[in-house]
Amino acid sequence: YHLLPGKSGPEYFRRSQSYKNAPWIGDYDKELFSSYNTAWRPYVYWRRTPYKGKYININHQGIRYTTPSEVREADASRKLKIFMFGGSTMWGEGVRDQYTLPSLVVQDLAAHKIKAEVTNFGEVAYVNTQELIELMLQLERGNTPDVVIFYDGYNDVYAALQSRQAGFSQFEWKRELEYNISTRYNKLKGVFLRNSLDRFNLGKLIKSFSNK
Repeated sequence: YHLLPGKSGPEYFRRSQSYKNAPWIGDYDKELFSSYNTAWRPYVYWRRTPYKGKYININHQGIRYTTPSEVREADASRKLKIFMFGGSTMWGEGVRDQYTLPSLVVQDLAAHKIKAEVTNFGEVAYVNTQELIELMLQLERGNTPDVVIFYDGYNDVYAALQSRQAGFSQFEWKRELEYNISTRYNKLKGVFLRNSLDRFNLGKLIKSFSNK
């Protein structure tokens, strides 16, 4: 999937050609767009709000549904509690609930008679530091896993390119701007005007000439 600037609704996404004419893809696009609502979370900044659909389901904690293991307690050679962290790839952007990486891990372990409870802590645009903080918060609550898996790379590199410095989350400059606005109200009008102009063609034209 790729984001398309200037678009709204499900057409905001451009799909990979690998989906071809999958019969479910149209409805999936609508669910993916509808599930993009996020809410503020301390320390980790954001996580998605609850969502219930045919292909995408998110609970009240902002955690996407992972298919449960089909291995019965009596048949299990081992039981594992696994946490999986990452960005949109781990979350499963572009795939249905049963085909996310955590769901596939549950299925693969089941084939080896290992019963696994896997929690998908993946979230769009997350960098490794946010995931480490989320893990720490879970441990503080007594939620302790047997295995922790991180799958990172792209978001950390992209965030470094954004801020010209490694180690920050994505769009950190926006949070700095929001904080400065909250403490200096006279800046609010200027920020609102600039953001409003950016949404119109005239503003884009003025900005283009200004940059030149």
